[in-house]
Amino acid sequence: MILLYHILKMIYANENVATRWYKKILDFFFPRSFLVKELERMRPEDFLEKTAPADVLPQIWTRSIVKYSDPFAQTLVWEIKYRGNRKLARLAAEMLHGEIVAYAAEKDYGLSEKPVLVIPVPASRHRIKERGFNQCDLITEEIQKIDGGRFCRVSSEILKKTRNTQSQTKKNRRERMKNLSGCFAVAKPEEVLDQTVIIIDDVITTGATVTEARKILLKSGAKEVTALSIAH
Repeated sequence: MILLYHILKMIYANENVATRWYKKILDFFFPRSFLVKELERMRPEDFLEKTAPADVLPQIWTRSIVKYSDPFAQTLVWEIKYRGNRKLARLAAEMLHGEIVAYAAEKDYGLSEKPVLVIPVPASRHRIKERGFNQCDLITEEIQKIDGGRFCRVSSEILKKTRNTQSQTKKNRRERMKNLSGCFAVAKPEEVLDQTVIIIDDVITTGATVTEARKILLKSGAKEVTALSIAH
């Protein structure tokens, strides 16, 4: 028991080691499926051809690409969220970037002094320590690489999660909103002032998370805030 205690202490003292062990444990109990390997070979157009488009979300300022009930969509989200799969984060980023470009064109942004500000939904320190990463950061990092500053500016330093929250699973929208109330803060209000912002999330279910994030961004002076996710 003493040896196990010291091993666990060593793992959690080093985030990179913790992440590697976390992935090894996942790989042992949940080996990579044929579906994952197929996804890793897909181009965005292949993925979109094989999946059902998302239904219209209740909030007019939110948009998702595909239905979460689709097995390909579930596997894509799960691999990014729990395994930190960079290949699939890139696939998701390519599809989301296409939506951002379309939005920027509609608003006549890009190649200007004020490109769209893209912000990932932040995770708490506890969650990042547990997994070793924030899946929304992985996606927006890939968006930044793809875009190269043409249409958007990505920042994970603006919106912060100030406390750990309970799992949103099995909660209705009212319970989710109560659980998330006051959990976000804007660390750099000057970066948000008069900006058009797109919040990036992996899945939008009831919209409680992005609603709370949008509220604090608008309160901090953002001109317009929309949300975009892989699935709904």
